[in-house]
Amino acid sequence: MEQLVVGKTTLMNLLLKLYNVPNGKIFIGGEDINNIPITVLRKSICYITQDNFLFSSTLKENISLFRSKEYNEDEIEDSTKKAMIYDDISDMDNRN
Repeated sequence: MEQLVVGKTTLMNLLLKLYNVPNGKIFIGGEDINNIPITVLRKSICYITQDNFLFSSTLKENISLFRSKEYNEDEIEDSTKKAMIYDDISDMDNRN
């Protein structure tokens, strides 16, 4: 079987279908990526870039990427714990 060797950013771009992927090259759960609807792919993948930036908004809006109505407070807090930034965010409240 032919192997495709790519970098992390290129792999994410391929998984998010930002580039066309030839049939039979990338499989997720045994399913060809081209058979998975793009909306399902993009809702199922969490992509965190290495670039450090914040939008001019609340932390909640930044964390939820402006889809805060889709997530409740507990889900957002849980995501910060999984990303290991919860303590840093909590410390922000204590800084003046």
